[in-house]
Amino acid sequence: QVLELGAGCGLCGLYAGKKGAGRVCLTDFEESLLKNLDKSGRLNSEDFTVRKYDGAAADAPIGEGGGGGKCVLEVAKLDWLDLDAAPSDDALSETGGTFASLDPKDAFEVILGSDLMYEMKPSVALPGVIRRHLRSGGTCLLAMKLRYENILKNFLAKADECNLHCEVRKVEDDSGGESGAEAEAEAEKLFGGSKHLILVIRHRGSE
Repeated sequence: QVLELGAGCGLCGLYAGKKGAGRVCLTDFEESLLKNLDKSGRLNSEDFTVRKYDGAAADAPIGEGGGGGKCVLEVAKLDWLDLDAAPSDDALSETGGTFASLDPKDAFEVILGSDLMYEMKPSVALPGVIRRHLRSGGTCLLAMKLRYENILKNFLAKADECNLHCEVRKVEDDSGGESGAEAEAEAEKLFGGSKHLILVIRHRGSE
């Protein structure tokens, strides 16, 4: 079971489903983005069964992933800055939108995220989201462009407070030669540089 954070168009989650995940939940916090995620799932209906999210139903059937069945795909609202908000009478009520909020008890074996850290406040809130929704023994993978080292420093400090073990891996270009130089120049033009990282995150004691 896979959770994608800040999913946008859902590329990471959709790829995980195509590679064998039985259930994928795509999350973001704006209604327009959630509608886009739902559309992405329906455009890939040959590989996914799109199911309305209704909470952490442990007994709900999931797909067979890479087997004969389709991956189950859900879309849920998740605002990282709202984790400590008082719950409503109906924890799954649709707060001004079409999509239910992710159940605080819903935990996943794998959490994925790509290029999530732009601003300090949501970046520092992110470890709390991971701690809540990552199953014991599970793994979170975050791919990121290193824009602001201070944001990463504060993220890692907060992750430590949340009892999360973080391994930082640099993405190295090992192609070398002219092609490597061309790739680096293209990355500089498109993204302002080619310094990218993968964060491998687990609950401390599970690493």
